[in-house]
Amino acid sequence: MSSGEFVGMVADDPDCKIKLKTFHCKLINDHDALKKEQENYKDIAVIRKLDNTIVQRNYL
Repeated sequence: MSSGEFVGMVADDPDCKIKLKTFHCKLINDHDALKKEQENYKDIAVIRKLDNTIVQRNYL
């Protein structure tokens, strides 16, 4: 498959039959819109800094 393609298969149950159980699709991305959105991302605020000592003490 090429980049952006995906395939799948779903299962039905006896009470709810599905005619189309397999699919093959291609994602179409608007790269300009995605770039604009990514430019507006903000860093996640640091709440608490952890180091290995704190993690090890918590583990024990």
